[in-house]
Amino acid sequence: MKIYCTFVVRIIKEDMLYAVQYVNKETDCFQECFDKWNDIVYLEEFFENNKSDLSMKIEDAICKTLYEAAQLENKILDCISGLSNQTLDNYIFLPLHKNDDYDIPLLQSKAYGKHKGKSFLRLYAIRLKDGCYLITGGALKLTATMQERQHTQEELEKLKQISNILRKKDIFDSFDIGILIPE
Repeated sequence: MKIYCTFVVRIIKEDMLYAVQYVNKETDCFQECFDKWNDIVYLEEFFENNKSDLSMKIEDAICKTLYEAAQLENKILDCISGLSNQTLDNYIFLPLHKNDDYDIPLLQSKAYGKHKGKSFLRLYAIRLKDGCYLITGGALKLTATMQERQHTQEELEKLKQISNILRKKDIFDSFDIGILIPE
């Protein structure tokens, strides 16, 4: 699967949280995820197309997603605005792979919805070495691994490609990422 990443970076909160905006999209991926997760028509179609992976009724999955999307977005916004005494590390984002730690440059990370481990919602991001995060996308994950479904495989591929692009351009922190932010 080839996904060619052409993107710019949007600031969610300077020196804390950034999001990729792919050139073929109108909004950054942070906004796009929450727009989709709050769109009942989108959710109904998604869960209908993936009902073999669903362990509950479609209506219940929609309600759960709407609730958790609001909770996750508020949790992130509270964290970056200083309304919470928590940080993005550990409270919001965790390493994508179990054996990874925060010392890895350009660490692939994930954020769950409200019920850690039981939530469908995932935001995917790259942790920069100064503790800032660059969100690369998100998904409704209904299976145990990302490799089981195309839409989550694509998110994993975007994480890898953007990590590689950052590495090739020697972009490792929020200062360096400034070259990807349009004026």
